[in-house]
Amino acid sequence: MENFSIYRYMKLGIVHFKAFPEVSEGNGPIVETLRKIVEDDFWTAVEVGWMKDVKVRNEARKLLKPLIWKSAMQISPECSVVSSM
Repeated sequence: MENFSIYRYMKLGIVHFKAFPEVSEGNGPIVETLRKIVEDDFWTAVEVGWMKDVKVRNEARKLLKPLIWKSAMQISPECSVVSSM
């Protein structure tokens, strides 16, 4: 079991707006809190919610795009869109 890594079997993800409730309404420190997730080596996937400000959305996209991550954007409680970055 020396070489066992959970990352061989799954992407470990986090729901951004659940981890940081202050961004759940589409505003607040979205980019700053996303950066905390991105800089944490534990996470390899993130689900993000709606972002009111187009500038913030573009900053988040720039932050996530260079990474080889799975990301999901929640459109509504019933539907999520998942894409490979």
